[in-house]
Amino acid sequence: MVASECHLQLVFKDKSHYSDQYVCQLFANKISSHFPEHILAFTGGSVKGLRAGAGVCIPHVSLNISATLPSHSSIPSAELFANRKALETMATLNLSSKNVLILTDSNSTIQLIRKINYEAANSDLKVIRDDVQRLNKCGIFVCFQHIPSHKGLIHNMTADRLANEAVNIGPQPESKLGNL
Repeated sequence: MVASECHLQLVFKDKSHYSDQYVCQLFANKISSHFPEHILAFTGGSVKGLRAGAGVCIPHVSLNISATLPSHSSIPSAELFANRKALETMATLNLSSKNVLILTDSNSTIQLIRKINYEAANSDLKVIRDDVQRLNKCGIFVCFQHIPSHKGLIHNMTADRLANEAVNIGPQPESKLGNL
């Protein structure tokens, strides 16, 4: 069983009439009302030059994670690694909920994860799929949701900041990530 993609959307005729703050508040309200029993994890990836980083913010347990990636990592690899770290962390927590919602501003990451028949060349994609299956076997349902990027969602901004901080630290040689 592969994780499902949630389809929560805000529909506007003309977004230019609404402030980022208003859009964020609407989206936060929708998340709260549609996923009240879910543990949320916000993820972000960043690449600057040859450096890459990943960030994860899990507000339910006040946990922030920042991780550097090897040199020459791509932005899709950084985004996938952030999702991998979120799932790995969720697997180690004693969750009060049986529902996990991973929120990412990378639509391409969600698309890669949900492609069941896609042969995963990226090691992080393989681990994500394995982690989702392992969590499902433990009765924990995992869902991925795309969120607006750079619109002021506080926990998404935290994940992005953590990814950017990791970029400034530099690469760590122990990780073996592939590029997409």
